[in-house]
Amino acid sequence: MYNAPVRPARLSSFVFFALFGLVLFAGCATTLLEQDIKRQSDGWTVTFHKLADGPNGFTSNDAIDYHPTSGQRFLWVTLSVRNDARSSRQFSFESCAINQGDTAYLPLYVGMNFGYQAQITKTPVLDAGEEITRKLAFGYPKGVAPERLICFGNEIPLQQK
Repeated sequence: MYNAPVRPARLSSFVFFALFGLVLFAGCATTLLEQDIKRQSDGWTVTFHKLADGPNGFTSNDAIDYHPTSGQRFLWVTLSVRNDARSSRQFSFESCAINQGDTAYLPLYVGMNFGYQAQITKTPVLDAGEEITRKLAFGYPKGVAPERLICFGNEIPLQQK
């Protein structure tokens, strides 16, 4: 009987870092608000899903380190956008801002809604009827609660639990 040498199974580096990122990402966030809130205007449907405080630092798949500036933290918004028009159109996530009083904070990062960070374009083109979900990171002052999210003219209140 021949016994072939047994090598321990290895995870590819991508799988390892994706799992590591998932554990790191999931363990460092506090959910502030989780509720589906829909708004419609100008042929777009915007659905807010979740507001989370943190994590306050991460490394994207392309090895870029993200950290908020001094005195700030990352607030994360999970958001879906659907193109209700009859033709393809571009949506700008840079039209989304978290507001506190008269101050607006634009997203510093737009990524896929997965456990690892894969930055993608802030201005995707959506086909007619297409819906996408993205996770947006905003630099936001520590100790201050956000009042609302305004996205393509749609206002969504962000009262915390």
